[in-house]
Amino acid sequence: MPAAPLHLLGAAQSPGFVPLFRYPYSHEGTAEATQKPVRDALDRMGYELGYFTVDGADWYVQSMYQDALAQGKHVDYEALKEIYLDTEWRAIEFYDVLARATLGRSPKHVLILHESDINALFLGDLIRHIKSKGWKIIPAKEAFADPMAKEIPRGDVTQSRLAGLAVEAGYKGAVGNPLTDMTKLDELFRRAFLDR
Repeated sequence: MPAAPLHLLGAAQSPGFVPLFRYPYSHEGTAEATQKPVRDALDRMGYELGYFTVDGADWYVQSMYQDALAQGKHVDYEALKEIYLDTEWRAIEFYDVLARATLGRSPKHVLILHESDINALFLGDLIRHIKSKGWKIIPAKEAFADPMAKEIPRGDVTQSRLAGLAVEAGYKGAVGNPLTDMTKLDELFRRAFLDR
């Protein structure tokens, strides 16, 4: 029986739209038998595998924020913003060091950010913070034109692109941002979520 057609919802007419697909939780699976049919279907529809190079664990920060609100805690928004900006920037620095060690260069980075309250609150601040460090925000089309887009690691770490390429290259250091450890994030953000 032929595989069911894959339909992707998206706003192909939207300005800046780039046809990319990211697997849920960024896990493609390791077996070529499962990767190939999906990749072939994406190719037929004009989509490429999406990926990111920087993960600051914004999804976990969002869950801490939601939990704090649900528990009736006071949120110190200024402290929350400062810690959020610091952890996202430290993630960018970590992955840029990893990129230079793995690729021998700083690529056009792709920061993964989820649609969430925390990002809605602080995205403008994050953009200004990144620019204040001398970095430039570029369109997705330009970012995904980096040669790394064609360097797809084997296995299921295809969408956390730098981590996958570093593992493949035999990189001996950490390939995941140490700050994305949930215990560390809990500790860092504790002062932003206060009991009443």
